[in-house]
Amino acid sequence: MKKVLLIVSAVISLSSFAQERVLLNAENIEVNAPEAILVRTSETPRVVKITFNVPMSKSICEAYSTRYVFVTSGYQCGYDRRMTGYTTRTICTRMNPQNGQCLRTETQRVPVISNYPRTCQVPETYCSSYGTLTNLESDKVKIKFKNLPALGATEEDSFLVKAKQKRYDGVNVVYEITPQQTVTDYIVSSRGLLGFDSFIVSEK
Repeated sequence: MKKVLLIVSAVISLSSFAQERVLLNAENIEVNAPEAILVRTSETPRVVKITFNVPMSKSICEAYSTRYVFVTSGYQCGYDRRMTGYTTRTICTRMNPQNGQCLRTETQRVPVISNYPRTCQVPETYCSSYGTLTNLESDKVKIKFKNLPALGATEEDSFLVKAKQKRYDGVNVVYEITPQQTVTDYIVSSRGLLGFDSFIVSEK
Protein backbone atom coordinates (compact mmCIF):
# COMPACT_ATOMS: atom_id res chain seq x y z
CA MET A 1 0.00 0.00 0.00
CA LYS A 2 3.01 2.26 0.33
CA LYS A 3 5.38 3.72 -2.22
CA VAL A 4 8.16 6.25 -1.73
CA LEU A 5 7.23 9.62 -3.18
CA LEU A 6 10.02 11.89 -2.01
CA ILE A 7 13.15 11.68 0.12
CA VAL A 8 13.69 14.55 2.56
CA SER A 9 16.99 14.94 4.37
CA ALA A 10 15.53 16.42 7.56
CA VAL A 11 12.57 15.69 9.80
CA ILE A 12 9.32 17.04 8.38
CA SER A 13 7.16 18.73 10.98
CA LEU A 14 3.51 17.78 10.82
CA SER A 15 2.62 21.34 11.70
CA SER A 16 4.05 22.45 8.36
CA PHE A 17 1.10 20.82 6.59
CA ALA A 18 -2.01 22.96 6.51
CA GLN A 19 -5.22 21.08 7.10
CA GLU A 20 -6.72 20.62 3.67
CA ARG A 21 -10.51 20.57 3.25
CA VAL A 22 -11.35 17.65 0.96
CA LEU A 23 -14.77 16.89 -0.48
CA LEU A 24 -15.48 13.17 -0.60
CA ASN A 25 -17.09 13.27 -4.03
CA ALA A 26 -15.43 10.15 -5.51
CA GLU A 27 -14.57 6.60 -4.48
CA ASN A 28 -10.80 7.30 -4.58
CA ILE A 29 -9.34 10.51 -3.17
CA GLU A 30 -5.74 11.69 -2.87
CA VAL A 31 -4.59 14.08 -0.14
CA ASN A 32 -1.17 15.66 -0.49
CA ALA A 33 -0.62 15.78 3.29
CA PRO A 34 -0.69 13.56 6.40
CA GLU A 35 -3.95 15.08 7.63
CA ALA A 36 -7.08 16.73 6.27
CA ILE A 37 -10.65 17.72 6.97
CA LEU A 38 -12.77 15.23 5.04
CA VAL A 39 -16.24 16.47 4.10
CA ARG A 40 -19.16 14.13 3.48
CA THR A 41 -21.90 15.55 1.30
CA SER A 42 -25.00 14.24 -0.45
CA GLU A 43 -22.68 13.19 -3.33
CA THR A 44 -20.33 11.08 -1.17
CA PRO A 45 -20.19 7.35 -2.04
CA ARG A 46 -20.94 4.81 0.66
CA VAL A 47 -17.28 3.67 0.66
CA VAL A 48 -14.31 5.92 -0.06
CA LYS A 49 -10.57 5.22 -0.18
CA ILE A 50 -8.26 8.10 0.67
CA THR A 51 -4.52 8.14 0.01
CA PHE A 52 -2.41 10.30 2.35
CA ASN A 53 1.25 11.37 2.12
CA VAL A 54 2.77 10.40 5.47
CA PRO A 55 6.24 11.38 6.80
CA MET A 56 8.08 8.16 7.74
CA SER A 57 11.29 8.65 9.74
CA LYS A 58 14.17 6.27 10.34
CA SER A 59 17.64 6.40 11.82
CA ILE A 60 20.61 6.64 9.44
CA CYS A 61 24.36 6.84 9.89
CA GLU A 62 25.78 10.26 8.99
CA ALA A 63 29.46 9.66 9.82
CA TYR A 64 31.72 6.63 10.14
CA SER A 65 34.93 6.23 12.18
CA THR A 66 37.54 3.51 12.69
CA ARG A 67 38.56 1.87 15.94
CA TYR A 68 40.76 -1.11 16.81
CA VAL A 69 39.29 -4.18 18.46
CA PHE A 70 40.70 -7.52 19.59
CA VAL A 71 39.60 -10.56 17.60
CA THR A 72 40.57 -14.22 17.64
CA SER A 73 40.71 -15.22 14.00
CA GLY A 74 43.03 -17.40 11.95
CA TYR A 75 42.01 -15.56 8.79
CA GLN A 76 42.89 -12.13 10.22
CA CYS A 77 45.67 -12.96 12.70
CA GLY A 78 47.17 -16.24 11.52
CA TYR A 79 47.64 -19.55 13.37
CA ASP A 80 49.91 -21.07 16.01
CA ARG A 81 50.93 -24.70 15.41
CA ARG A 82 51.15 -26.89 18.50
CA MET A 83 51.76 -30.56 19.08
CA THR A 84 48.84 -31.97 21.04
CA GLY A 85 49.84 -35.64 21.25
CA TYR A 86 50.70 -38.69 19.19
CA THR A 87 48.86 -41.13 16.97
CA THR A 88 49.89 -44.34 15.27
CA ARG A 89 49.75 -45.37 11.65
CA THR A 90 50.61 -48.50 9.75
CA ILE A 91 52.74 -48.21 6.64
CA CYS A 92 54.00 -50.74 4.11
CA THR A 93 57.79 -51.05 4.21
CA ARG A 94 58.20 -53.78 1.59
CA MET A 95 56.13 -54.52 -1.48
CA ASN A 96 56.12 -57.31 -4.05
CA PRO A 97 57.45 -55.60 -7.19
CA GLN A 98 55.50 -57.93 -9.44
CA ASN A 99 51.95 -57.56 -8.08
CA GLY A 100 52.28 -54.64 -5.68
CA GLN A 101 51.22 -56.71 -2.66
CA CYS A 102 52.52 -55.53 0.70
CA LEU A 103 54.94 -58.04 2.17
CA ARG A 104 55.84 -56.23 5.40
CA THR A 105 54.23 -53.51 7.48
CA GLU A 106 55.46 -51.26 10.23
CA THR A 107 53.65 -49.23 12.89
CA GLN A 108 54.87 -45.69 13.35
CA ARG A 109 54.19 -43.15 16.12
CA VAL A 110 53.34 -39.82 14.58
CA PRO A 111 52.95 -36.47 16.40
CA VAL A 112 49.58 -34.70 16.05
CA ILE A 113 49.89 -31.01 15.11
CA SER A 114 46.90 -28.69 15.62
CA ASN A 115 46.35 -25.12 14.42
CA TYR A 116 45.10 -22.51 16.92
CA PRO A 117 43.91 -19.08 15.71
CA ARG A 118 45.79 -16.13 17.14
CA THR A 119 44.35 -13.04 18.85
CA CYS A 120 45.23 -9.62 17.47
CA GLN A 121 43.97 -6.08 17.00
CA VAL A 122 42.20 -5.24 13.75
CA PRO A 123 40.53 -2.04 12.48
CA GLU A 124 36.72 -1.90 12.66
CA THR A 125 34.48 0.67 10.99
CA TYR A 126 31.54 1.88 13.08
CA CYS A 127 28.89 4.59 12.97
CA SER A 128 30.02 7.54 15.05
CA SER A 129 27.13 9.91 14.30
CA TYR A 130 23.45 9.15 13.71
CA GLY A 131 20.77 11.27 12.09
CA THR A 132 17.21 11.00 10.82
CA LEU A 133 15.97 10.46 7.28
CA THR A 134 12.32 11.18 6.54
CA ASN A 135 10.51 9.84 3.49
CA LEU A 136 7.11 10.97 2.33
CA GLU A 137 5.22 7.76 1.62
CA SER A 138 1.69 7.18 0.39
CA ASP A 139 -0.70 5.15 2.51
CA LYS A 140 -4.36 4.35 1.92
CA VAL A 141 -7.29 4.20 4.32
CA LYS A 142 -10.82 3.01 3.61
CA ILE A 143 -13.84 4.66 5.23
CA LYS A 144 -17.29 3.11 5.07
CA PHE A 145 -20.33 5.24 5.93
CA LYS A 146 -22.80 2.72 7.32
CA ASN A 147 -26.53 3.56 7.41
CA LEU A 148 -25.96 7.28 7.94
CA PRO A 149 -28.81 9.75 7.51
CA ALA A 150 -29.12 11.22 4.04
CA LEU A 151 -27.78 14.75 3.70
CA GLY A 152 -29.58 17.62 2.07
CA ALA A 153 -28.07 19.64 -0.75
CA THR A 154 -26.38 22.09 1.62
CA GLU A 155 -25.74 19.77 4.58
CA GLU A 156 -22.27 18.45 5.38
CA ASP A 157 -20.46 16.15 7.79
CA SER A 158 -16.80 16.93 8.45
CA PHE A 159 -14.15 14.62 9.92
CA LEU A 160 -10.58 15.39 10.95
CA VAL A 161 -8.33 12.56 9.77
CA LYS A 162 -4.69 12.33 10.85
CA ALA A 163 -2.21 9.76 9.54
CA LYS A 164 1.10 9.24 11.31
CA GLN A 165 3.94 6.77 11.61
CA LYS A 166 3.21 4.28 14.38
CA ARG A 167 6.75 4.32 15.71
CA TYR A 168 10.15 5.70 14.77
CA ASP A 169 11.98 3.35 12.37
CA GLY A 170 8.68 1.54 11.78
CA VAL A 171 6.77 0.94 8.53
CA ASN A 172 3.19 1.01 9.84
CA VAL A 173 0.82 3.97 9.67
CA VAL A 174 -1.96 4.63 12.20
CA TYR A 175 -5.01 6.83 11.73
CA GLU A 176 -7.12 9.05 13.94
CA ILE A 177 -10.58 9.93 12.67
CA THR A 178 -12.52 12.49 14.71
CA PRO A 179 -16.00 13.79 13.80
CA GLN A 180 -16.03 17.61 13.66
CA GLN A 181 -19.27 19.22 12.52
CA THR A 182 -21.95 16.61 11.81
CA VAL A 183 -25.72 16.54 11.45
CA THR A 184 -25.91 13.96 14.25
CA ASP A 185 -23.58 12.01 16.56
CA TYR A 186 -21.40 9.36 14.94
CA ILE A 187 -19.21 6.49 16.11
CA VAL A 188 -15.94 5.68 14.30
CA SER A 189 -14.84 2.04 14.53
CA SER A 190 -11.61 0.50 13.28
CA ARG A 191 -11.97 -2.56 11.05
CA GLY A 192 -8.41 -3.02 9.83
CA LEU A 193 -7.55 -6.42 8.38
CA LEU A 194 -4.26 -7.86 7.05
CA GLY A 195 -2.43 -4.55 7.21
CA PHE A 196 -5.19 -2.57 5.45
CA ASP A 197 -6.55 0.41 7.41
CA SER A 198 -10.32 0.42 7.37
CA PHE A 199 -12.90 2.34 9.40
CA ILE A 200 -16.68 2.31 9.71
CA VAL A 201 -18.61 5.49 10.52
CA SER A 202 -22.05 4.75 11.97
CA GLU A 203 -24.74 6.62 13.83
CA LYS A 204 -24.45 6.63 17.63
